[in-house]
Amino acid sequence: MFNFINIELFPISVGPAVSGIVVTGVKASAEPDREGQATPTDLPVPWRQLQANPDVFSLLQWRTAISDFAGRDAEMTALKAWAYSDLPISAKFVTGEGGVGKTRLAAELAMELRKDGWAAGFPDLRHDNAYFAAKSGTLLIVDYPEELPGGLDSLFTGLARVEESGASRLRVLFLSRREPDVWRQLALDTNADAMIDWAPVPLGPLMGEAAWSVFHSALERAAEAEDTVPPPVSMEVLDAWLEHAPENDRALFIVAAALYCALHPDSPLVDYKGREIVTALVEREIVRLRRTAQGAGLGPDALSQLLAFAAIRDGLDSEAANALAAKNELHLQIPDWPSLVEKLGTTSWLIDNEIPAPAPDILAAALLVEVFRSDPNNAPEWLWAAIENDVPGGLERLGRLSHDAEVVLGLHASIA
Repeated sequence: MFNFINIELFPISVGPAVSGIVVTGVKASAEPDREGQATPTDLPVPWRQLQANPDVFSLLQWRTAISDFAGRDAEMTALKAWAYSDLPISAKFVTGEGGVGKTRLAAELAMELRKDGWAAGFPDLRHDNAYFAAKSGTLLIVDYPEELPGGLDSLFTGLARVEESGASRLRVLFLSRREPDVWRQLALDTNADAMIDWAPVPLGPLMGEAAWSVFHSALERAAEAEDTVPPPVSMEVLDAWLEHAPENDRALFIVAAALYCALHPDSPLVDYKGREIVTALVEREIVRLRRTAQGAGLGPDALSQLLAFAAIRDGLDSEAANALAAKNELHLQIPDWPSLVEKLGTTSWLIDNEIPAPAPDILAAALLVEVFRSDPNNAPEWLWAAIENDVPGGLERLGRLSHDAEVVLGLHASIA
């Protein structure tokens, strides 16, 4: 069973600010003499520098932060009040639809808390790890907790096992599209109810000056990255675009609109809805992926297929890629891993010997639809191959991506 968190605080000689070790995973231990224990590290906030010739996915990920952070003052105030409360242990939820900026808000909160000496960031809960806990406080950010092995059951069980007497202000922030009340009974069953602040921090649309700040800053940086000179877009024009379609006021769509303006400086913004912009950007990226794949000596659809499977599986490692390559009956263009690494070389799509899941989710959903509907005869078998090793998690992720494709983007064509 996947154990969310075990924390043991004991004296360690690494500095006066550290209070102990936060341990995550199945086998990791905070005991200093435990064989095979993970080496403690700082909790990460994985910002990324924008590289030359960036792909669309990189430009629109929260990690690259091409837009200013704006319009979330009330939410940040509420989260800080929760973090600095006197409770030794507390968990809380940030809720909202895909693309509203939940993860960016959490990352900015982590950076604010770090200024006061906190240990704050995104633990990797899929592997055994140990992280330094700080005397000022420790914040763990968990994105889509329901999709982790064991789901909220194991997360709540692990949280309830933490010894309150030894913890020095431990906070766990769950980021989810679901309202927390759906898990209240589970929290009662796992004895975690008393450690959860059930009043969520909901994220809604961005409008007015906040939307303008996000759009204008993203337009400026996207234009610099793409080496274009788009004409200025007035606040009145942006306001009209925000009213053009119900999804336009999500942070992701505002940034996507800025990127589209940078790429198409002669195309009026108000002519397109946010969902049309996202679809156009993904189609553009698929063309780029095909050129990259063919230039590396791979089949033209190899990279698109790899990313589609990585989206459903939450990443694609060498074992999974080799298993797909060996299934000749699927008629995929995915090569075996050694050949892939040799031909692909250094690329933003191959990180730490893994193809990470493409993000943001809404773009991944659009990519997934394009890839699967390119071969409707084999799509059902592709779908099963993507989820067969983790059916519950795969179905959870697929459901989220399908919602984005059908409801948010209006792509009603079936992917399988």
